[in-house]
Amino acid sequence: MGGIDNIRTVSVRGVHANTLLIRFPEVVGNRDEDHMVSNVDLASTIAEYAGITPQLPQDGHSFLALLNGTPINWTDEVLLERQKPNFFAIRTLDWKYVEHTGGVAKGEKELYDLANDPYELENLAGKAAYQSIQNQLAQRLATILTIPPSLPSDPTPTNTPSSPVATPTPTNTSTPTATPSPTSTPTPTPAPSTGATILVSFKAGGVIGGITFADEDILAYDTATSAWSIFFDGSESGLKNAADINAFYRMADGSLLLSTDAVITAPDLGRVDDSDILRYVSAEGANPARWEWYFDGSDADLKTNAEDIDAISVLDDGRVVISVTADAARVPMNGVNTKIGDEDLIAFTGQVGANTAGTWDWYFDASDVGLSTNAEDIIGVSVDSDGVIYLSTLGKFKLTGGLVGARNDIFTCTPNNNSTGLDSNCTGGVTLFQQGKGMSIQKQAIDGLQVILH
Repeated sequence: MGGIDNIRTVSVRGVHANTLLIRFPEVVGNRDEDHMVSNVDLASTIAEYAGITPQLPQDGHSFLALLNGTPINWTDEVLLERQKPNFFAIRTLDWKYVEHTGGVAKGEKELYDLANDPYELENLAGKAAYQSIQNQLAQRLATILTIPPSLPSDPTPTNTPSSPVATPTPTNTSTPTATPSPTSTPTPTPAPSTGATILVSFKAGGVIGGITFADEDILAYDTATSAWSIFFDGSESGLKNAADINAFYRMADGSLLLSTDAVITAPDLGRVDDSDILRYVSAEGANPARWEWYFDGSDADLKTNAEDIDAISVLDDGRVVISVTADAARVPMNGVNTKIGDEDLIAFTGQVGANTAGTWDWYFDASDVGLSTNAEDIIGVSVDSDGVIYLSTLGKFKLTGGLVGARNDIFTCTPNNNSTGLDSNCTGGVTLFQQGKGMSIQKQAIDGLQVILH
């Protein structure tokens, strides 16, 4: 066993992110859960299932509600630690942060973007672009380390869960300590009340629903049939091996607006910046397919890397709504150079095309509804004819009022009396429109979105 013990002196993913299989009496069939739990949660879970009240403080928390399929606000993060050499770490669904407190690596820090670097090959700690998320995780780690073990509230004896459970969930196999306490706040998860086609682009290529796709493609998901299909084949349209499509919008005339996550050379147009929007018009009759300029970002004061476009929607009145990639973005509004967050939406009014000219204004101030963290960067937006805003974020989100969701989930904001702008609100209602896992999205990451109601 010495070899295994030596492996555990490191914090690599293969040691602490493993599958947990659970089965108990009267279970029929299987179910997958993508929540994170820890070894220390097992005892508390078994105790609650058995209707036993532990007499000693518990490091873990019962995840019986997850096994029952009961919606709860479960915090998907675990604490990892190791003695000799010493390290403490926090792992979330998308990030891992490590602080070495002993041994030859004492004082060193590690930060990994697990969504884009699952094998932890690039340490991002100390890099300016990631300082905000590093600070957030460091603060959270310090907080968790001060949480003392606690006695659970008296559990209600529980019958065998009615939902089938053979539940693979990531589990921490390092020496674990206290995991954050979940709350019982339910998360509404209704299916879309109206049939819809959900168009998405993904950050990287892959396979979903039997469909193989690349990052320059756009896929369609039919909520009525749960079927996936290719909506736009980027390589066949001249974007083969080009940058990832990370923002798009299908116009009413069937043409397609596109923006990419890096500079590309587009057919017929040449160099295109990631702050520009192209328009693709399909072939019709004797007219061949063609590419056109729709929006020149530099003409509209989108000139820095922070002002790259990562979400597009077009309103019925012709205004172009976008989100940008970074919090450092600034655009002129009413003569004032105004800071824009990556979780905000701004609207452009004016002339589009190769010679873009017009003005900017606020469309959605995300801080008004509780979106403020790096994970809550808006990466997909769609606005329907009734003014309902459909949104997807880079990671987990929590809105004022308690609605929570994860990466690849789509939620709606209905402004009261179409109240948008600097004083935004969702008082007309917020809903979790579609969960990513309900569309069989597993390891892929949505980076573009449009909802078309039937």
